[in-house]
Amino acid sequence: MKYILLILLLFTGLQIQASDDHSLNSTCKVQAKDGSQTHYICTIKDKKIHFLDINGTMKDVAFYHGKFLSSEIKDGVISSVMKRKRESFAALEKKERESFETIFKCIKGRYKRSLEDSFLEELEMLAKGAGIDKSQVLEATLMIEMSSYVDALEVKMKQNSKKATMELMSQCGASIIGKSIFSILKKVTKPLRKLKMGCTGFVAGEGFTKNGEFLHGRNFDTGFLGVFDKYPVILRHTPKKGIPYIGMSTAGLHYSGGITGMNARGISVSTHELRTTKVRTLYSAARSHHNLRHGMRKKEKFGVIAPYMANMIVKNTTSIDQAVKLLKRYGHFGAWTFLISDSKTNETASVEVSGAIVRVAKRTKGAISQANHFRHKDTARYNFEYSVNKSLESRARILHVDQSLERSKGSIDAQWGIDLLSGHIDHYMGMRTFGRTVSKVYTSMSHVVDSASNNFWFSLGESFPTNYSTFLGIHVDFESKDRFFSFISQTRAHEEIRSQMPFFEDLLRNYTLAYMNNRDFSQSTENLKKTISFLSHNTQIAGENNFFDFPSLIMKSRLGLKLYEKTQDKLLLLEIKNDLLSIREQHFESLHTYERSQVLRDLAIIEDLEGERDRAAKLFNKSLLEVSQLISTYPSHHFMWVYIAELKVYKKRGFTKWDLKGLDLHFATAE
Repeated sequence: MKYILLILLLFTGLQIQASDDHSLNSTCKVQAKDGSQTHYICTIKDKKIHFLDINGTMKDVAFYHGKFLSSEIKDGVISSVMKRKRESFAALEKKERESFETIFKCIKGRYKRSLEDSFLEELEMLAKGAGIDKSQVLEATLMIEMSSYVDALEVKMKQNSKKATMELMSQCGASIIGKSIFSILKKVTKPLRKLKMGCTGFVAGEGFTKNGEFLHGRNFDTGFLGVFDKYPVILRHTPKKGIPYIGMSTAGLHYSGGITGMNARGISVSTHELRTTKVRTLYSAARSHHNLRHGMRKKEKFGVIAPYMANMIVKNTTSIDQAVKLLKRYGHFGAWTFLISDSKTNETASVEVSGAIVRVAKRTKGAISQANHFRHKDTARYNFEYSVNKSLESRARILHVDQSLERSKGSIDAQWGIDLLSGHIDHYMGMRTFGRTVSKVYTSMSHVVDSASNNFWFSLGESFPTNYSTFLGIHVDFESKDRFFSFISQTRAHEEIRSQMPFFEDLLRNYTLAYMNNRDFSQSTENLKKTISFLSHNTQIAGENNFFDFPSLIMKSRLGLKLYEKTQDKLLLLEIKNDLLSIREQHFESLHTYERSQVLRDLAIIEDLEGERDRAAKLFNKSLLEVSQLISTYPSHHFMWVYIAELKVYKKRGFTKWDLKGLDLHFATAE
């Protein structure tokens, strides 16, 4: 009852008092100046925030972004992306690496040929300004689309390897046997999945807000937690042609409106990544082809990467209609949603792209929610998520945001938005640390834009998790010839929860550190022990405070099985079994059916490893019965059927120590 009552506190935040904050504004100084181009640094809680004020073309933005932030760029997201690429290649044997390099170069070349020369020239200017290799800038820029392509290719290989191989050969002319390329993809997708983004979004305008605010909020969830948030950059760009706008990104990403952007005409945008098998790798705008029916020559579209398109929207449009028209003018590669809002008309729209398909999934007045699955029938038919729980959690976030908007209608303000984005409510199960919650373990930044008053709040990220750190509010002046921003407030999320549950933040921090340790370092015996130690600390804290922390318990057990693979320590196996039995005996009925299936499966694995075949078979069967309840909800879910097929195999022939190597785990969804 104690924690049920506390859940209600998550929806009743303190109101932010917005006024000029002298103590914050006094931390800012001009770091560099070149004519009208200016770089400010504000140092708050030992964290540097970079503000760039750039006038001119996008090439000017790119060059001065590189020049002003050269040292940060060399230690930032570009080098981190290249590291992930090396990890992918390092997972392969020599011949496999040669095959994948052929595919990688081919697809990269197709992307590059699709892009406008002006965009490629911007990337060269960024490299020139920063003093880095332009080829690295290009590769890092394209990798976010490349990761979607590799994910889609792996799924298509599983579904129909012959068809997928023929498609690949038609694109690259590579004589590759389907079975061998499938083996390669299984190895490279794991490092590339670290590039993925999640991202919950919402819009709340007239009829929903308290004092006339028009709020557009988003979490930026990315595998680059600890990198992207290390060097935050807020840009005001006053273009020669276009509309003044601001955006927030990181050192190395010069088109800052590509993450979250707001312009001087009330348009704001955020990008949200999805997954599709309908990826596209080439647009032939440089060529024309003959239309025989009409006797005309039809020009193809240029391709564009999604974050750059979002930047184009805030730079060039003054309405949602214009934004949709711009989206349709270009070709898209992967799967994205553009959440676009207009404070002038109280309108908002969720526009989905799936390769060449562009659809307005929802357009409404007042309020909207956004997560990471397609909602339009034309895009949803090609949608996939990388696990069963990913599908559940994306829909859980949508449902939770929708209900929160309706519940708080007429009383929403910026603090409410901050509390929502920093929330830890699983729509299905109630209060949780992570898993199917709006706040993700890899949330790097949280933003709340008020485009009615040109105010902008963002997480400082001086501690983990980032959206439990300080939030800063600034007022943006699009016309000022001097400093374009002034700090108006600082706040934190969920002060009531912090006071009532002081241990909860420790649980969040430890789980985040466990995720980062597992992500960044090899799964050696010592590193697995270190990762498990963070989660063991959580189970101790949760026990002392009578709080059931399922995500930490299930991930501790899963990592324990990975450690057992290396040590064959029977005492470790017994400890894992006891943890799982405690869940089954004390909390089983409170779990979601998929979570019950997971617990039963892991118990079955342990019984098999202990030589108890009959008991294991019965548990695998019970696990199957639990997950089968989801078939009607996700009848064509690829990874649902993969999971079911594996359970059937293990039920029949048993689970061996050799199967431990292929046992997958996902910190983001706690499975």
